[in-house]
Amino acid sequence: MPHDNAFIRYIHSQPKIVAECLAAGRQAFPVWDQKPLQRIALVGSGSSLNALMCIAPSLSTGRDIALLNPLDFMDRVERKAGYDLVVVLSQSGKSATSIAAAQAAVDAGFNTIVLTADGNAPISDVGAKLVPMPIGDEAIGPKTVGYTGSVATLIALVEAMGAPAVISPEDVEAALQATLDSAGAAVDEAASALEDVDHLMFASRGRHLGTATEAALKIAETTGVPAAAYPTEELLHGRLHMMSKKSCAILLADTPIDLEMAEQTRTALESYDLSCWVVDLTASGKGHGPALSSTTLSAPMDLLSAIVPFQLLANAMAVKRGLDPSAMPYPDMSQRLSIKRMSR
Repeated sequence: MPHDNAFIRYIHSQPKIVAECLAAGRQAFPVWDQKPLQRIALVGSGSSLNALMCIAPSLSTGRDIALLNPLDFMDRVERKAGYDLVVVLSQSGKSATSIAAAQAAVDAGFNTIVLTADGNAPISDVGAKLVPMPIGDEAIGPKTVGYTGSVATLIALVEAMGAPAVISPEDVEAALQATLDSAGAAVDEAASALEDVDHLMFASRGRHLGTATEAALKIAETTGVPAAAYPTEELLHGRLHMMSKKSCAILLADTPIDLEMAEQTRTALESYDLSCWVVDLTASGKGHGPALSSTTLSAPMDLLSAIVPFQLLANAMAVKRGLDPSAMPYPDMSQRLSIKRMSR
């Protein structure tokens, strides 16, 4: 299997496109008076939900934030829940339930914003305020630049609601390029260590729970290796009993408390001869295992760089298995599951 493929090319396209998404988002969103926006629903699925998961904590100060799959959101609308703002994220603009949720929000009279990479996709017809993300057509299933472009656009939304804009798009581009340039050795080490892995369990909490969930999704989509993500405390309540000697738990930690919990988990697992890596996102040098951490950007922009080593890892693991990561193990699964609307 050649190392050059569509998946890796999209990964390497991210610095420039993510910077463009951040700049476009800063132009697209109004600057709101924060007080009226007390109840906000963030709606999406798959990588879109993971991006929203990363951003939800940044919006939660003084606000009631609901992070919801589209069907759950529509259930709440039917029960007469009210929202000051509904943000529906669909990278493709073709996710059937996201389209329905956006329509339900508009029909209910909610202030509704739709973020999508395709301004001509079916979701553009619902009548919501449309914020196109300049990602272009990521014409493969496992999204990379779609995810980071979405996170960058959502960071611009957080800024519009009162957070300071702390870095220029040009500096974000340079930092992401530095992450891509420096991650190779750690990714190769990790891919070799996981060559026979039978189960990957990711965990984090707060802002980086979405990073962990996206990392697990990318590896599952590209390699078929069973991979899942959990809030760190939930991982510790029974899930670790699923591990075998070929499994690996990967804990992402970006606070001292998270690092302490991760180290306790690693010590416990290693007493059973089980593998556990600690990915230190605090820059304190307390990680364990391959250095899959990226500290080239500070919060909240670190959400952009933190996922890149895991995208590269998904590619490297697939290539080692003789797979094309762009193809996914079961092609056309989305069509057979009827989760996408392919036309307007």
